[in-house]
Amino acid sequence: EKKDSGAKYTCPMHPQVISDKKGSCPICGMDLVPMESPKDKLQEKSAKFFCPMHPEVTSDNKESCPICGMDLVPSEKDQTATAAVTGTASGKASMRLSAEKRKLLGVKFGKVEKRKISGELRTTARVAFDERRQNVVSTKFSGWIEKLYANFEGMEVRRGSPLFEIYSEDLYAAQGELLSAADYSGAMKGAGGSGDEVLGSAKRKLKLLGMPEKQIDEIIRTGEITRTFTVHSDVSGVVLQKNVVQGEKIEAGAPLLRIVDLSTVWVMADIYEKDASRVSKGMKAKLTLPSYPGKMFEGEVTYISPTLEPSSRTFSVRVEITNRDGSIKPEMYGEVLLPSEIGEVLAIPDSAVIQTGRAAYAFVSRDGELIPRELSLGRKGGDYCEVLGGVEEGDAVVTSASFLLDSESSLKALIEGMGK
Repeated sequence: EKKDSGAKYTCPMHPQVISDKKGSCPICGMDLVPMESPKDKLQEKSAKFFCPMHPEVTSDNKESCPICGMDLVPSEKDQTATAAVTGTASGKASMRLSAEKRKLLGVKFGKVEKRKISGELRTTARVAFDERRQNVVSTKFSGWIEKLYANFEGMEVRRGSPLFEIYSEDLYAAQGELLSAADYSGAMKGAGGSGDEVLGSAKRKLKLLGMPEKQIDEIIRTGEITRTFTVHSDVSGVVLQKNVVQGEKIEAGAPLLRIVDLSTVWVMADIYEKDASRVSKGMKAKLTLPSYPGKMFEGEVTYISPTLEPSSRTFSVRVEITNRDGSIKPEMYGEVLLPSEIGEVLAIPDSAVIQTGRAAYAFVSRDGELIPRELSLGRKGGDYCEVLGGVEEGDAVVTSASFLLDSESSLKALIEGMGK
């Protein structure tokens, strides 16, 4: 292409690229544009002040912005976008952009100010059984299951409902000893003695085997031995595990049935280490499940793990939720919401914060410069973050096009470092 006499061209994204002919930027590939001539700069100096929040608002006088009320600052239209001073954020450089270039890049601003914010901590969760409401059914003697009432998994049982009938030689023999002791006690009383100790020993043996006292008294009253013994449920719930079939011989202590009361469930949530101060025992919590869109279940935090998982840097929080209709099922996955009131704090718009993994920073507008400032952040609430350091109240911070500025800032810092 032909050279234009006296004309210079530059890249709007990389002002350090200057050429005396039209072409493309060797860094980003954008078309080069004519640089402002001294004559153009002289004409542009008519508007001496502009609003950092709304660059399109300009004025010849120092006054307030009619949109947001902020004081107008001196215009930098007579300067090209060049690197100014090194920013406070490590590996970043400050930039000085004209109002036109800010508008071209879509740069918008927000304000650092004190405001009342309330946060909502969200985290994934898993539904689990209430360990206090589980009951494993077993016997203290061996025998044969002659009739099984709880004969399938998922069956609902009530407290006191019969589960199975069992024949046991040990239990049969213990009943015979009871009747013999009862006869001996009666004979001793007739002779003016006492056989209560022998009778009491026979009763205790049956109690230890699991027979209710009411049934023991009935055997003594009738004088008859029951061939089978009926085992009843101690809790109301659902049979979740069945390890026995009718007619099977069982051994003492073998787990036969597992019954769980699902009227209350536990919801286990993992909380990151940095959010430890936002969780407390007794605080209200809400559960949402993909299975029930639009429905929310309310509960309460009843337990916070005293230890931290080293690999994930999280700790467990248990939320207890009432589940009378049984709609919440164990092993469901959902999301737990923990509302937390933060109060009035110095806050920065969340859209202004750039996270790098180890640090966070934002671009602050000061006297026409965009300065990358490393931030010390606190709690997050809605669209704002509590800021503990790095910026001051009233600072204007970039809330859009931050990543474009971030790339430019990193590149300028690299070029400046290579030139030293």
